[in-house]
Amino acid sequence: MNQLWHSFIPYHVTEDFHAHPGLSPIGRVQRFPAVILFSDVSGFTNISEALAQFGRQGAEELTIILNSYFTPMIDLIKNYGGIVGKFGGDAITAVFPFTAQTQQATTRRAIQCAVDMQASMKQYEAISTRVGTFNLAMKAGLAAGTLVCTIIGDPDIRLEYIIAGSALDESAEAEHHANRGEVIVANTLLPYAGQTIIHETRGQFTSISRLVRPAPAKPLPKLPPLPEESLTYVRRFVHPSIASRIQQEQEGFVNEHRKVTVIFARFNSFAYDTDPNIEARLQEYLTQVVQIAQR
Repeated sequence: MNQLWHSFIPYHVTEDFHAHPGLSPIGRVQRFPAVILFSDVSGFTNISEALAQFGRQGAEELTIILNSYFTPMIDLIKNYGGIVGKFGGDAITAVFPFTAQTQQATTRRAIQCAVDMQASMKQYEAISTRVGTFNLAMKAGLAAGTLVCTIIGDPDIRLEYIIAGSALDESAEAEHHANRGEVIVANTLLPYAGQTIIHETRGQFTSISRLVRPAPAKPLPKLPPLPEESLTYVRRFVHPSIASRIQQEQEGFVNEHRKVTVIFARFNSFAYDTDPNIEARLQEYLTQVVQIAQR
């Protein structure tokens, strides 16, 4: 059951727990270069709203559909050596770390991953449900640069892992330049991509159909179970009800629609790429956010 916790925190965070077993992760920071793949899907909202009228049965059907999409996409990302960094609704942020020696190979794998993800969307063009047929469409954007990764929060309430940097913003900007069914890369990636089939150049971004020579898969090494002494902190990354179910070895989760109030707050003016004390500033601000939300 310990391995199940790996589903809730990214690979690089798990590595950090192995490197510092039992110690608080708050304030530690990792900086590393990576290719970032940002993919977003349209169509899930319509399915969710249509199935909501059927209560628990509708929620169960929606869960099956969600899993039928996300499971193979996550497998593709892992197969090409990527890390699922964040989910934002139906969007996925995947991170492909590299070194100076591996930059070209990693860039090619990240692009190949996006191309394969896009190719797999054909199976979601006609999703049959009890309320009709729906289709999903994906857009993907890629960029590269140095990421700042740290953990913030209140260890008595909630912890959150942060992935930030201008490269992350650039990958989202690339995705915004994409049309349905497209893979868009920042032009700075092209020298490392090898020969590609280019569809169209749009300013600082380029639409790529495929790599002429496909990149091979290369999964990251499998990690061992998390240190038992670190699980107190790991539990704080998920909702208490989910943490409780995992502790009780209940792998199946309850599927339901809930009516909730949502606050979406955007903050800026943090210099992720240049501020040597960025983790302290994030901790000071976001801990207050966690505590205010808890109240």
